[in-house]
Amino acid sequence: SAHGPRTVLLDSEGLLTPEIMGQNVLAVLPPIYPEWLGDRSFTAAHRVRFSYVIGEMARGIATPRMTVEGVRAGVMAFFGSAGL
Repeated sequence: SAHGPRTVLLDSEGLLTPEIMGQNVLAVLPPIYPEWLGDRSFTAAHRVRFSYVIGEMARGIATPRMTVEGVRAGVMAFFGSAGL
């Protein structure tokens, strides 16, 4: 929002309500970067920025360009060309 981030909390009944005051909070999740998701050993071992894999199935369901763009974005990517 224009006024900064809004707080959203999950109450003990599993309801999402804005700005719960005086209730027990189960958890708080601050904003995180996509790079923080996944296992850091994966990114180190494969020298990628993100712990994501883009992989096409046989017959090239997507284009080779998607594979190239995935690598440029910092993910592991491969192209399945079986059956082409």
